Amino acid sequence: MRTLVSFLSCSAAILFAASSAYAQTDQRYLSDPAYLPIEGQFTGSTAFTMSDSRGNTYDSAGLLASRVYDQSDHIAQSLAYGITDDLSVNVDMSYLPFDKRNRYPVGGGSSVRESSGFTDPTVGLTWRAIEQGESLVNFDVFGSYSPDWIGARAATAASSGNEGRGGQSGEVGVAVSRVLPMFTVYGSLAADFVGRRDTFDPTTGMDASRASSTHWTADLMTQTRLSDEVSIDAGLG
Repeated sequence: MRTLVSFLSCSAAILFAASSAYAQTDQRYLSDPAYLPIEGQFTGSTAFTMSDSRGNTYDSAGLLASRVYDQSDHIAQSLAYGITDDLSVNVDMSYLPFDKRNRYPVGGGSSVRESSGFTDPTVGLTWRAIEQGESLVNFDVFGSYSPDWIGARAATAASSGNEGRGGQSGEVGVAVSRVLPMFTVYGSLAADFVGRRDTFDPTTGMDASRASSTHWTADLMTQTRLSDEVSIDAGLG
């Protein structure tokens, strides 16, 4: 099946740092996609995002099968600590108080599915193998792991689901970045490993399983700093 989706989101974030160093240290800007905390520094981000997406789903013959309308609220918390100036550890976790999926098949019979809850946490490491100044760019190696702590439960018309993945996941990758006083460009390539996932289906009383898989992702992110207080982030993947 093919899906065409339009997406709109609105988010607000609070960034914070705790150490004897300033938020800007040797071309490391706190909100920057290439930012790493220096040795002994704690940094974090608390973000709230409201998302709205609408799309059409078509069958293999190219005929409209259904219209889809999704809404969600997303609270994300991230913490990082600088073990050294070139090595940091980070922990991320999210909570979705509201996640609603509306599906309107052609010919009627609409369905609504709602979920909420915490996601599985993620623990990661980033090593800056090459620091800008020693060369023209930064070169990072990163990896992360997310355990299967929260069992996945599917949403039905009669009961809410949760935000558990139902399996383990991990990621390894590399990134290259160039930081200028007013502009940063950050590119990364990563392999995402998703283990076997088991999701409990209340309708059947059984687990629905998905085999493990690997996905490759390439991302390009930029930040344009208009002033000390205002910046614009843009990217694609």
